[in-house]
Amino acid sequence: MIKNSKFWIAGKHTVLEALKNKNNIIYKILLQNETKMKFIDKSFLKLVKIIKKNEINKFLKNSDISHQGFFAEIERKNTEIAKSEIFVEKNILLLDGINDQRNIGSIIRTAYAFNINLLIVNKHEFDEKSILLNKTASGMLDRIKIYKVSNVINIIKELKKNNFWIYCFDSDANNVFQKSILSKKNVFIFGSENKGVRKIVREASDYNIKIKINKNLDSLNVSSAVASVLTILNYN
Repeated sequence: MIKNSKFWIAGKHTVLEALKNKNNIIYKILLQNETKMKFIDKSFLKLVKIIKKNEINKFLKNSDISHQGFFAEIERKNTEIAKSEIFVEKNILLLDGINDQRNIGSIIRTAYAFNINLLIVNKHEFDEKSILLNKTASGMLDRIKIYKVSNVINIIKELKKNNFWIYCFDSDANNVFQKSILSKKNVFIFGSENKGVRKIVREASDYNIKIKINKNLDSLNVSSAVASVLTILNYN
């Protein structure tokens, strides 16, 4: 049986970025009204259909997202990247135990905003067909590289062999993150808000560090934590 690789995305920026990506196959474009057709490149106009408001839930599947009246059915091709592409990067994000697709999408958008080119994710926790992930990423899933692994520890070992230093963010760590401790090649690991980074991953890291925040607050939302670290990385 052939696995269906088509899926729906929603949101103005998400759809328009998907149309720009030459590796994507675009099957259908649905718009809530004709005024939105001005945003669609003329080469795709034959794929456009205007839909009524009461038809929208069919594509949202009850997801609470701001779709802005833009939907597309697409297929992503050539999304796999070679392992060798990882090792030429300077700064990489690695996500461990994060399976909230909205959070992952937000992290992707933030990472791209701060010039991170590549994320490493657990293939069992990352759903690139998620309408929530794609919408929250605001189209940046079509601009950033995603390397999917099944074993985080193995990729950490390989990164170390290629001169990367591994920084694991843990709210219980003793040391505070600051730019002065960074090397030329860095990997920043973030975990879920409930459980954090797994112990085995913390132990495999070179540094366990935390973000300095108000002492009356236990931790940050993971996407906010990523934004804080990347702000320090870019501007301090």
